[in-house]
Amino acid sequence: MRCKRNFSASLLIVTWLLYQCTCDLLICRMMIPLATLATLVMVCCVLVAGALGMRRDDDAQCERITVPMCQTIPYNMTSMPNGFHDATQEEASRILNDFRPLVDIGCSPDLVFFLCSLHVPICLDNYMLPLPPCRSMCERVKLCCEPIMMQFRYKWPERLSCERLPPYGDPEQLCMDNSPPAESVSSDGRDLDLWKSACPVVIGFDVKNGANSTGDPGEPLNESCTCVSPFVVINTESAANDSESNCSRINKCAPVCGEIYFSRHDLTFAQFWIRLWSLVCSLFAFLTICTFLVNRTRFPYPERPIVFISLCYMMVGVGYAIPSFLGHEGIGCESRTDVAVVRQRNFGSMLCVSDFILVYYFSMAGSLWWVILSFSWFLSTGLGWGQEAIVGHCSLWYHLGAWIVPAIFSLAVFLTSSMDGDPVSGVCSIGNLDEMNLIIFVSAPAVTFLLMTVTFLAAGLLTVGRVRQVLTQNFPRDTRRAEDQLLRFGIFVAANCIPITFVIACCLYEYLFRFTWLSGMHCPCVLVESGATIQTPSFHVFLTKYFMTLIMGVTCNFWVWSRKSLKAWKEVFDIFLHKHGKDTLQLT
Repeated sequence: MRCKRNFSASLLIVTWLLYQCTCDLLICRMMIPLATLATLVMVCCVLVAGALGMRRDDDAQCERITVPMCQTIPYNMTSMPNGFHDATQEEASRILNDFRPLVDIGCSPDLVFFLCSLHVPICLDNYMLPLPPCRSMCERVKLCCEPIMMQFRYKWPERLSCERLPPYGDPEQLCMDNSPPAESVSSDGRDLDLWKSACPVVIGFDVKNGANSTGDPGEPLNESCTCVSPFVVINTESAANDSESNCSRINKCAPVCGEIYFSRHDLTFAQFWIRLWSLVCSLFAFLTICTFLVNRTRFPYPERPIVFISLCYMMVGVGYAIPSFLGHEGIGCESRTDVAVVRQRNFGSMLCVSDFILVYYFSMAGSLWWVILSFSWFLSTGLGWGQEAIVGHCSLWYHLGAWIVPAIFSLAVFLTSSMDGDPVSGVCSIGNLDEMNLIIFVSAPAVTFLLMTVTFLAAGLLTVGRVRQVLTQNFPRDTRRAEDQLLRFGIFVAANCIPITFVIACCLYEYLFRFTWLSGMHCPCVLVESGATIQTPSFHVFLTKYFMTLIMGVTCNFWVWSRKSLKAWKEVFDIFLHKHGKDTLQLT
């Protein structure tokens, strides 16, 4: 800018004059007129720069618009920074993404042009002043979109205040408006009814009356909701067999894979969290099984169910590890239209079915083996049954119940096509998008099994005192040792009830609030009259659920690590090393 160059030159002159004045008083007197002139030039430049405070700098070159949302507007060149001090188009694009839900809803035909004209302003080679949108266009957009924002408990942003923009036809400040002049009159002369009638019809909302089009603001019907980001509409052809493909009661609407509930940063951490604990769970459970195979006499009844619990949770860990390593595609997510969506209420691929069996079937079987463990402990402590009695009378029934009951539940899921994908972990299970399935197939069995475990555990603890008296009379030397063993086993079973309790609590949390989460994302009219605010799920609750699910494969390993187990492993390594050394000697 020429004024900038003059200002810089004047500043150098004044500085040089001050230096000369300090050296020679005569020269200072002679240079006073020149210093006065330079000072006046500086003042003029400052005043001009202040009057043109919004004027674009010469150094700001025009550049092609790269913001995805603004590719359809009438111009394609912009200059940065914009009026909001966004230095790059990438920064402006991140701000514009916050308005993506309104753009997807289509609350105003002028919305995209209005937002882009503010965040990526037009750049013209022969016009140096800013060219903002007109106040009339801002008021039209606000009139159509603000009522929908209010349903989400959001106010019209202060940075988009219409009072800051020039009115249409202002002779001192040019502005842009993509509507005919007859409809873009000034604020004082605008026709509100005409503008309201031009607002697009948003399903479930009447902008003119500010209420639900169904007449009942609080009724969560399909007509009251729209399928907007992060949800997509499933096309009819690909969803022909999914009569119940809906999320939050919106037909043919599915959440986009990896974009629901939480940010990408949170989902990335959740994948790391699940991957970590699934590997730890599988490894510790595998070590427990190997310890049993090394010394099978170490696990008589009532301890034998610990081996099968470890087997079940090793499979559960593998089920959670598969989507975390291979990705959600083809497992918890499926391809619909042009994006991948979370699988809901369909049979799924063979990989999804296999993952479902690993996660759901073995998880339920593990819970049943916990019931069997507490029942066996009750038989041992309360009724005085020994290893032979439990094996002879109960072992077969244990296996029938532990493996057949989960198979019946899994078969029911397949017959009702209720299998769906977990939006966070990516596993195929049930109850991730349907609240009734969450109660029937997940929460109700888990609560039942937990109550049975606690009942048998309490009955066994109540009989510990009586067992102590019997042992004192018959085996006085071994009384303390047997009593400590029984109490240790009871505490072990009780401590492992804690993770199951946390998992049930997390499932109930999802059941109570999931519909509110989903409705808040794409149902602008469901909560109008209830007075409730938009709620989002707690990220830490989901992390806790996955951790408590997988930690049960680790806690079983605590029981086996003792001096006897270490001694058995030492013997195995000694045998292996001795055999390896003998083979090496023969080869030499």
